[in-house]
Amino acid sequence: GGGGGGGGGYRNNFLKGVKYSPDGLCLLSCSNDNRLRLYEIPNGANIGSLPPTPAIVCKENGTVYDMAWYPSMDSNYPETCAFLSTSHKNPIHLWDAFNGKLRATYRAYDYADEIIAALSATFSRGGDKIICGFDRCIRIFDVSRPGRDYTTRALVKKVRKRGSNKRIRMGQRGLISTIDTTSMHNGLYACGSYQGSTFVYEECSGEVVCELTCHTNGVSQVKFSPDGIRLWTGGRKDNIIFEWDLRMLKILN
Repeated sequence: GGGGGGGGGYRNNFLKGVKYSPDGLCLLSCSNDNRLRLYEIPNGANIGSLPPTPAIVCKENGTVYDMAWYPSMDSNYPETCAFLSTSHKNPIHLWDAFNGKLRATYRAYDYADEIIAALSATFSRGGDKIICGFDRCIRIFDVSRPGRDYTTRALVKKVRKRGSNKRIRMGQRGLISTIDTTSMHNGLYACGSYQGSTFVYEECSGEVVCELTCHTNGVSQVKFSPDGIRLWTGGRKDNIIFEWDLRMLKILN
């Protein structure tokens, strides 16, 4: 496999992910050869009749960790046709889905002032922010301000233990491997970590809404339903997908 076209070793290549565009007219894939391929889907065509050659191929310089479409993408409006990607030892790239050119770059840095790659990345539901997952923190970029200007939100914090003056560390531990967003309740985002937890946060404040813990291994995928009422989670080496009804969850204090 590998999706064909665009170079790379076809024999040893394989797909790592695929995502439909919001307007349903394109399919974006990433492969082991570090390439992102965009396929156009003719009206009324089934997935088996996709053209063997992609319309666009974008090359990353490292293993692709994640990719995401601009949420308001509409093929009738070229300015909305964009997607982002994050890859090993590279900043976040925003690509033009019409010509495959790089539109913008968003850089996060570590304590040594070296570029650090996001393990997961997606757009806010409104499309004005990019929310990225790192080790025990997320970073948020303004789409209109490329570069190194971002906000960091720590996911593990020291809190006072009940009935004691002792402070303990609480929150979501591990590498944030997957993120998804919804417009429900004025904006939420869900983060899954390789330590097996899923937390739901308020987009505006970053406050924890709830914690979901069921997967014994790392969480590899979180996905809100289109109406934002349900959340699906999947884990590594786990043959079960959990469906959560967010209307029934207790709000954490």
